[in-house]
Amino acid sequence: MSIFKNKPIERVEVGGFVAEWYFKGNNIKESYLEISTVSGIWSMRVDARCNAYGYLLESARQGKVENIHGYAALLYITAQQLTQEQGFCDDITRSVQKWQRRMEKKAEKAAKAVTEHEELASQAIMEDVAAYADATPGKRKQMRKQWKEDAREVLREDKV
Repeated sequence: MSIFKNKPIERVEVGGFVAEWYFKGNNIKESYLEISTVSGIWSMRVDARCNAYGYLLESARQGKVENIHGYAALLYITAQQLTQEQGFCDDITRSVQKWQRRMEKKAEKAAKAVTEHEELASQAIMEDVAAYADATPGKRKQMRKQWKEDAREVLREDKV
């Protein structure tokens, strides 16, 4: 661990919260958003690979600090109150379960829309990926060559 703290690429202080974005260009896994209270009693990190990192960074750059405040306040209140009031906990649980049911319905609808041909194609790709992972370096080279030839053939057929 370094004795020097990285400088944030962006910093916003709003409504009792401080949001700081850190970005390490050659390693996205070490890039993150840190949100804390001014008092220092609560903080959280959002990995840069999460949608909220980019959405809130763009909000900061556009001066839309109400987005950052709303996000931070909602998570702060949720984190603090889940163990303080059973009614709030029940409300959050119901909301999450309702969201899960919506996502399940959406997934079922998407699954029904997949044709048999698409399913077979996906299965073939996954089998090729698995075979590639298990192959020796020489065999991998042959497989890449075959994939290129197959792609060229498909492209030629599309032009006809």
